[in-house]
Amino acid sequence: MKTADLVDAHAAALSFCDLRFRRFGRVGAFCGPLATVKCHEDNAVLRAALAEPGEGRVMVV
Repeated sequence: MKTADLVDAHAAALSFCDLRFRRFGRVGAFCGPLATVKCHEDNAVLRAALAEPGEGRVMVV
């Protein structure tokens, strides 16, 4: 389901975080499948995810 359709159907039940992307390099835009990792005070999960083949995924920590 596209994000716009999801918001149209369930706007009252959704919330959004304030994204503040920083550019680390010369690439101004990117796309790909999304992978998320939550790692409070321990980056072992992040290290494990980064050890897997990326296959074009965008990692959000």
